[in-house]
Amino acid sequence: QVTSGAAYWANEKDFSGRIFITYDQEFLYISAIVKKPNKKVVNDNDRLSLGNGDCLEFFLSTSPSGGRDSRLSQGDYHIGISPGTDCKNPQVYCLNKDTAIQGSRIVARKTTEGYLLESCLPLDFFQGLDLGPGKSVGLDLALDEGGEASGYRMVRMDFGGPKVSGEDPSGWPQAQWIGKIEKKVAWSRARDLYAG
Repeated sequence: QVTSGAAYWANEKDFSGRIFITYDQEFLYISAIVKKPNKKVVNDNDRLSLGNGDCLEFFLSTSPSGGRDSRLSQGDYHIGISPGTDCKNPQVYCLNKDTAIQGSRIVARKTTEGYLLESCLPLDFFQGLDLGPGKSVGLDLALDEGGEASGYRMVRMDFGGPKVSGEDPSGWPQAQWIGKIEKKVAWSRARDLYAG
């Protein structure tokens, strides 16, 4: 799953992560246990550049498999969840919509092996989301490692593998909701079928 920076990646003990996702009636919870021993956690980037340092990138497409577009559109979300530098200034931001996620929360802390990252995102942020047992969404995750000296991304691991692009939601892996909770998030404004 190392999709870039393979020359800088030794093995899973050098840099890797376990990602957890769950939800309730109000929030989508995303957490990560990241192994990065004996290395500094680095990300002092501005909001739109969060993916260029230590960061968990979360991709969600609310469109069903048959209706997914090959480019990011209204129902697609690319979110950067960053631990910040030394886990002191964590941030969460919707990169493709260039907007803060009102009501979101994030915490990060260093561990002896790397860092822990926990966030919650309000379900109401994801317009067009139809959540319920057996319903599916497009979902991908990418874990980025920032370099200690430059702060820039050195290694990227993508859950979907090397053929998946963050710019093409039609290729994002499918995830199916398995809980009992049902929720439908309405569009805040009518879709413009002629836009773009």
